[in-house]
Amino acid sequence: MKLDENNKDTIGAFLDVTSRASEEKFVEVMTLAVGYPTPDKLSRIVNSYNDTSRRLFALVAADEVMGIVGVELPVGGRSRILHIAVPTPYRGQGIGRRLLIEASKEIGATTLVAQTDSEAVGFYRACRFTVVSLGELYPGVERFECTSEVRGGLRLIIGRLLRPCDD
Repeated sequence: MKLDENNKDTIGAFLDVTSRASEEKFVEVMTLAVGYPTPDKLSRIVNSYNDTSRRLFALVAADEVMGIVGVELPVGGRSRILHIAVPTPYRGQGIGRRLLIEASKEIGATTLVAQTDSEAVGFYRACRFTVVSLGELYPGVERFECTSEVRGGLRLIIGRLLRPCDD
C-alpha cells in the first residue's frame, strides 16, 4: 500500500518506543540498520537509547513494525539520524520518508544529518538530502554524509521530503 498522508490510520501509528527499544520486534528491525549486527553490538545500540539525548521511533500497524528511526535530539536545530530501517515487505511505500518527517516534527529538528554507506545513500538522495562522500572511513567501504538543511525551518524540510521520490 502506498503512503497516504491524508489517511495515516491505514499505514500505522508513529510511536516513541525509546523505553521499549529492547523488545524483540524493534531489535529485529534494528538489525537491518546495523552493519554486522552481532548480539553484543545490538545490545550496546539498544542500551544507547537509555541516553536522554536519543529517541527511537517506530511506525507500527497491527502490532507489526513497519519501520524504525533512531535520532539524537537536536542541538541548535541540528539532529543526527542514528538508525533507520524499513523491512523489505514495506519498502518503496514512503515509510522511510514518513519516519523522517514524523521524527523531525516530534523532536523539533530543522536540519537532519546521517552517515551511511553506498547501499543506503540512494534513499537519502531520493529524499532530496545533500550527499557528500567521506571516502573510505573503513577499508573498502565508502561512507557518505547526508544532510537536509533548510533555512526556512521544519516546514520546508517536510515539504522537501513530501515531494515524490523514488524510494
